[in-house]
Amino acid sequence: MFTFVIPRLYSEKDFSKNKEHLLKVLLNFLLVFSVYCGLFVYSLSDFFAFSLCTLSVFFERRFKYSEKLSKKVLCALGVGIFVYLSYNVRTIYLFSGIYIFFLFIIDLCKTDGRKLTKIIFFLVFAASFFLAAFPMLIANRRNLGRNSIAVPTESLMLAQVAWGIKYQRYDTYIGFRFGNDEQSDARMFFIDPVGEKLLQKESITSFASWKQFFKFCKKYPLEVAGIYVRHFVNLMFPVWPETYVKKIGNFKLFAVFLGIVPFFLFGVALAAGAVRNLPELMKTYAPLLISTLFILAGAVESRFFISVFMLVFGTLSFSTDWKKVWGDYVLEHKFACLGLFVILSGLVISQWGVMLMSQSAIPITFLGK
Repeated sequence: MFTFVIPRLYSEKDFSKNKEHLLKVLLNFLLVFSVYCGLFVYSLSDFFAFSLCTLSVFFERRFKYSEKLSKKVLCALGVGIFVYLSYNVRTIYLFSGIYIFFLFIIDLCKTDGRKLTKIIFFLVFAASFFLAAFPMLIANRRNLGRNSIAVPTESLMLAQVAWGIKYQRYDTYIGFRFGNDEQSDARMFFIDPVGEKLLQKESITSFASWKQFFKFCKKYPLEVAGIYVRHFVNLMFPVWPETYVKKIGNFKLFAVFLGIVPFFLFGVALAAGAVRNLPELMKTYAPLLISTLFILAGAVESRFFISVFMLVFGTLSFSTDWKKVWGDYVLEHKFACLGLFVILSGLVISQWGVMLMSQSAIPITFLGK
C-alpha cells in the first residue's frame, strides 16, 4: 500500500527506483504509523477497510489512464471487487462506493472505442461486484431468510447520530488487560454538554426515525453545527495512537504536535499554491473523504479520521513544493503565519483540553489523569 498504491494516487509516474521518492514513502509511512500504529496491529480495524477503498480508487484511476484493452478489463474487475469489499468491511464506505461507481461510469463514457467494448467493461465491473457480494448473499439467505447483499446493521446509523449529539468523542479502554486499573469500564464517553442538554430538553434518548433527527437539526441548526465542528477538531487529536487505549494517563504533548503542525503546514501549502495537481488530488481523495464526512454525525472515534490524515501526510510527503512554501510564502508572511499558528493552536488545544476533561468516568489532562 505505502510503497506502490498510495504514491500512485499522487502521480502516475513510476518513481520506485528514485531514492528521493523512497525517502518520501518512508516519511509518509512513519507519519501515519506515529498517529495510527494501532491500526496496523488490529488488522480488522479501519486501515483494512481504508485500504480496500483505496484499491478501488487506484483501479478506477488505472482504468481511466490505461489504453490497453486487457488492462482496462482488469481494472474494471478490481473496481467492482474492492468497491463492494470496502462497504462489506465498513458499511460507511457505502457512500464512497456510490461516488466511485458514478466516477467509473463517467470515465467509461469518456473512453474511446465502440459501444460494445464499453458494455463489456461495465459487465465486467458488475460481475466482479456481485461476485464479491455473493458470500454476503448466502449468509443473509441462511441466517436471515432474505435475498440481499446488504450488510445487516439494524438501523445502526440512526443510533449513531443520537450518540453523536450526546458524545463529542468515543474511545475504547483495554488497559485492564495489561494490568492497568485506571477505570473498570471499557467505554470512554466524552460528553458534549450542549448536545446532552438539548437531548434532555427534548426528552430524546434515541431517534425513532430520520424525520425526527432532521427535525431536531432544523430546530437547533447552530448548536448541531457546533457539535459537528467539535467532532472534526477532536478527531485531529491523535491522543492514543494505539487506537484501543492501554494507558489513559499517557503523555500527550507529542500527540498535540502531530495534531496541529501537519494540519497547519497543509493549510500553508494550500494558501501558497504549493500543492501540485490539487484539483486532481482532491478528485482522487473525494471518495475516501466522503465516508469521514458522513461519520462525523456519529459517535466519532479517532480511527474514522484515517483518510484525512492520509491526505494531509501524503500531500506533505509527495505533492508539496517546499521551496515555494518556505522560500516564497512563509518568508514573505512570517509574522502572519506565526500569529495565525499561535491563535489557531490556542483555540484547538483549548477544545482538546475541554474534551479530555469531559470523559464520563474520570477527567483527563494533557499530562495524564
